[in-house]
Amino acid sequence: MSQPIIEPIPGKARLFLWGLSNGIIALTIATLFWMGLGLGPYAGSVEWYVDALVAVVVYGCCGICIWGAVRLRRRSGFRREDLRTSDPGQRSENRKTVLGFIKVVVAQSILIVAVVIWCLQPGNQELLWPLIAIVVSLHFVPLGIIFHVRAYCALGGVGTVVGLSSLLRVFDSCRMIYLGVSMGILMLATVAFLLRKADAMALKSVDETPNQGVA
Repeated sequence: MSQPIIEPIPGKARLFLWGLSNGIIALTIATLFWMGLGLGPYAGSVEWYVDALVAVVVYGCCGICIWGAVRLRRRSGFRREDLRTSDPGQRSENRKTVLGFIKVVVAQSILIVAVVIWCLQPGNQELLWPLIAIVVSLHFVPLGIIFHVRAYCALGGVGTVVGLSSLLRVFDSCRMIYLGVSMGILMLATVAFLLRKADAMALKSVDETPNQGVA
């Protein structure tokens, strides 16, 4: 866990930490989803204590990440109400950031719907989750640019590689467990990095960017 920022925390750094905590929570939820997708079909196929151990590790790690995100949010001292009371320049930057975020999410949603429709065709079903993983991964690249979080861009790049590699024939017999666990571990590793480097990233954001929005 990163060392606390020495008070007083600059306003833009406080906003950055608050937004980053939102991103960490979203990534942690995504970790649970991908882990469940990869490991769920195998539940009950091994001894009960193996299932229990895996569940404890996965939920335990995700619980620690959520706890870290909540601590980060509290330490930032930022509240959603502060978005309305900031100066006009900051509010303008916030609106641009939120608009950019909405555009990325809408584009991702459209692509996922298109992928689902295409994969419903006979012979394409096995491509569904690899293609969704690619779309989800790619959407982190513009998010990294919008929020000035390079780790998001790295996540997008590596996640895309994971999605593409899962299409290889070598993974035909274990595609879902490879894809789900790999994506889950990748997102969990990103969360751990963000928690570790959050304060340094926040202070750097004050010098590098005019403002930060909601991650």
